[in-house]
Amino acid sequence: MVSADEVAERLGEVLNLDVKAFAVPRAGWAEAFEQFGIPKGEICKRL
Repeated sequence: MVSADEVAERLGEVLNLDVKAFAVPRAGWAEAFEQFGIPKGEICKRL
């Protein structure tokens, strides 16, 4: 199994960016996705 840290490391290498993996509690998912441009209320339709 591949860890989240390993995925972040490889993604960072590909994108040539500093990428970090961190846990987001489920209660904070909507806010986190909104920060990535998903409109408020849209994520609940997908989960």
